[in-house]
Amino acid sequence: MNEHKRQLKEQLADIEHQRWAHWQRYCHSKMQTQSSPLGVVLPFDLYEHWERQINTPYAELSDIERQSDREQVDRYWPLIEGLIEQVVDDFMQALDGHVLPQEVAHKLAALNGRWRQPGSSNPAPSEG
Repeated sequence: MNEHKRQLKEQLADIEHQRWAHWQRYCHSKMQTQSSPLGVVLPFDLYEHWERQINTPYAELSDIERQSDREQVDRYWPLIEGLIEQVVDDFMQALDGHVLPQEVAHKLAALNGRWRQPGSSNPAPSEG
């Protein structure tokens, strides 16, 4: 694994740990800590709620539940965007002014809205 990939993997692992710690703090805040032979107890209504979510495909979750998952992706998104921009920039440098087939230009524009065909003042159109 090259150094860039290793660093990216470490950054993603750091975000994953932050995400997990955030979730655990939330779960622990919902648990009842009174003296009990069972120790710490999760209220049954939360258990049922989370069990339903565990067994529900993403596409079938409510809008609010999906938004919560999107907010977790937001932790990773800047790294993904940066990687896409770097790949597109590296690719454009490698082209050294050559014009791309229109289909390829459209796909690059969809990945990175600021990309332009060499010699063009307008961004390549994005795929719709």
